[in-house]
Amino acid sequence: MPQTKPHLPRLIARRMAKDRNAQSWSRPVVQMATIGVGLGVALMIVALAVVTGFQREIRELAIGFQSHITVLSGDISRPWVARDGEVERLLREVPGVENVTPFASLPGICETKEELAGVILKGTGPETNNELLLGALTEGHMPNSLTADSLVLSVVLARRLRLETGGRVAIYMVSDKGDIRPRVMTVAGLYDTGMLEFDEQFVFVPMGHLQRAGGWGVELLVTARGDTLAARAIGEPTGVVDWRHAGEEAVMLRGGGPFDGSAFPSGTELFVVLDGGDRWGADTAWVTKRGPADWVVAHAGGAWRRRASGYEIRIADFRELQDLDDAVYRALPFGWRTETVLASSPELFAWLSMLDLNVEVIIGLMVLIAIINMSSAMLIIILERRPMVGMLRALGMPVGQVMRIFVWHGARILGRGFLAGNALGLGLVALQALTGWVRLDPAAYYLDRVPVDLDVWTLVALELGAFVVSAGMLWLPGLASAQIRPAQTFRLR
Repeated sequence: MPQTKPHLPRLIARRMAKDRNAQSWSRPVVQMATIGVGLGVALMIVALAVVTGFQREIRELAIGFQSHITVLSGDISRPWVARDGEVERLLREVPGVENVTPFASLPGICETKEELAGVILKGTGPETNNELLLGALTEGHMPNSLTADSLVLSVVLARRLRLETGGRVAIYMVSDKGDIRPRVMTVAGLYDTGMLEFDEQFVFVPMGHLQRAGGWGVELLVTARGDTLAARAIGEPTGVVDWRHAGEEAVMLRGGGPFDGSAFPSGTELFVVLDGGDRWGADTAWVTKRGPADWVVAHAGGAWRRRASGYEIRIADFRELQDLDDAVYRALPFGWRTETVLASSPELFAWLSMLDLNVEVIIGLMVLIAIINMSSAMLIIILERRPMVGMLRALGMPVGQVMRIFVWHGARILGRGFLAGNALGLGLVALQALTGWVRLDPAAYYLDRVPVDLDVWTLVALELGAFVVSAGMLWLPGLASAQIRPAQTFRLR
């Protein structure tokens, strides 16, 4: 039996692909199969881009309002932590941790003349992570100090409370003890992330107000009326007050007083210390006598300044979240705990995980449709090429070589479909990324537009796998060519 060259099936398949015979009744079938494969590939690209975009966008928003890892107190009777420079250093040295910032948060109520709303009050300041808020500001500005009487709320909440930039709103800060601290603040700015679930809840206020309202540490208040000196503790009345000469250890006076300061000469400087112990911290003040019955008081500002709800930790790679959570926990003192963003928003991330199943189903359907389309087209092509198959068999070409002709031909059709699908799918993704023309209802989808994002290597791997599976299944319709006998194709007329 004569031998055929191994590359001959590929050459014949190439000639078949270049055949433009207008009378070929398989031509429209091939065109429809190519269109079907192209639409399937485009659908896969769009689905992958949308799901990946949703997951990235919502994950970043959730992390922006919270953090990858939150460090909290493990003591339910003291839901705050005392800031510790050594602990902060250890946390920053954990490999994979990008930054460590303190945060403060309290439940609260916003009230205007017409409306009120329960909210989460979160602190802002020079040390807090404000990237999300700065990027989402639609008008106005951030509060300019830790104790400024201004706040930032969302456009959605402002509309509900009938507020605008420059308006005044009463807020009520609720401490863990149930104490309520009212403040009247000015709306300094409005933000809009498009994530309705968070926008309706979070109001950003200067961190100092929350630290003080939380009652997380003692605060010393010293008064001087004439030569009468007195001191008292705010927030925790059990602290001990010592009065010393500045720079000396000996206690001159003890307790809150009142004391008669007339015996002290002008120029006397007293250092006043309120010690609330490890739990409530310490606060200080300086009292200076400038003349007879003329005392000047300077306060350090309260131990609450060195307290926080906890630390927010950002990491470099979200995929390492669990491992880094364990590493951060090992770096903490006894009695502290960690909480990941997955644990704080479980429903949200469960929904995001379910989206992966949607992509898997779409890819599976796309591959199945491509196989069905190509199988149908290949069977029709084989029927049309029966005379050619009979002639090749009569010339001695093995069955495997004949089947390979049609597999190569089908792979070419499949490749054209993949190229067309990539052009269409990537074009739609680029259009949405540039214009955002497909909008969403934030109440239902968390976002106001369809986000898109593509991981190139994931897309390449998926398309390569889909192409290999689809091309491999072309052997099934190719088996039909093995059933054709030369004697059946040559008939005497």
